[in-house]
Amino acid sequence: MTENTATDVQAVFEKQLAAVTAGDLESIIAHYTADAVLVRADRSFVGADGIREAFSGYLALRPRLVEMVEYAEHGDTICYRAVMEVAGERKETVGTMVMKDGGIWRQTASFRPEPTVDATPLEIYRAWNDCLLAGDIAGATRLIDADRWTEKCLGLTGWLTDFQVALTHYARNMVEPWENLEMSEEEVVEGRDAVTIRFRVEATHIGEFMGVPATGRRVSFDAIRIVHVRDGKVTGQWAQLDLWGLHRQLTDGRPTAL
Repeated sequence: MTENTATDVQAVFEKQLAAVTAGDLESIIAHYTADAVLVRADRSFVGADGIREAFSGYLALRPRLVEMVEYAEHGDTICYRAVMEVAGERKETVGTMVMKDGGIWRQTASFRPEPTVDATPLEIYRAWNDCLLAGDIAGATRLIDADRWTEKCLGLTGWLTDFQVALTHYARNMVEPWENLEMSEEEVVEGRDAVTIRFRVEATHIGEFMGVPATGRRVSFDAIRIVHVRDGKVTGQWAQLDLWGLHRQLTDGRPTAL
């Protein structure tokens, strides 16, 4: 068996993504070994004929990569999490690939299901937050109860009862001023109909925030969210960012108006 290098593994993966985006079925099949197996949650597909069957249906849905959320490789194995646009809707997909002789030998792939009404508040919150971080507004909207919505981000907004208005504030405060935003949970307290999350945020400042023009600085700050959930839907949140600490990082050493 030919040994795969890290470069070979990544190159095959990138070629496969390009072929899927282009809808090039023959190139997709060529990236698999003769004895390849693709395993999905519903069934498995074996060999070239199986791969052709699996992708013929998938390509009909016009899949397109929106964002590669996570990617890791070790030796001949890749694990990934991505947001794909499938049939006009954004879906989170997770999968693995094992390479052999320069091709894909084993693969698993599945879409992350949306939480059911029986899911815990934490599961529903995480699914909703993943949609927001991936820019999947349609997915985030499906996971909220618009009729019950109440939201406040202390220091940035008053109480909001319209989710679409809340989204404009979210874009203005948490999307447009930043790039390479990373969020990590530090502490979680879950109740029957709410979840409280203390988390750490790191981001690069590329647009105006709190009256401070883009600095290009990499900053980090703490924040707390209390997210309410009822009947399997997010009904609102109360949030507080360390705005003073964040403002100091953005303005330290910069001239200020008198």
